[in-house]
Amino acid sequence: MELEAPSPARYLVGAAIMMAGVVLPLAYMIFRSKRSPSSSAASAAGPSFSKQDQGPHLISPHLIRWKEASR
Repeated sequence: MELEAPSPARYLVGAAIMMAGVVLPLAYMIFRSKRSPSSSAASAAGPSFSKQDQGPHLISPHLIRWKEASR
């Protein structure tokens, strides 16, 4: 069974789908995380956490036990 090479139009369609499905949502999430919450709606939604607040509690307890056991 032989397959033809995809046409340039098919490459452009695939690139557009990937941009809409992957690149744009990822860029939007990065943009949202970099912005500081300045609106009153963001402060009313709950406490905001800074980088210092996200310390060791993000580490899995299993990883901590594994580190202690490997000493």
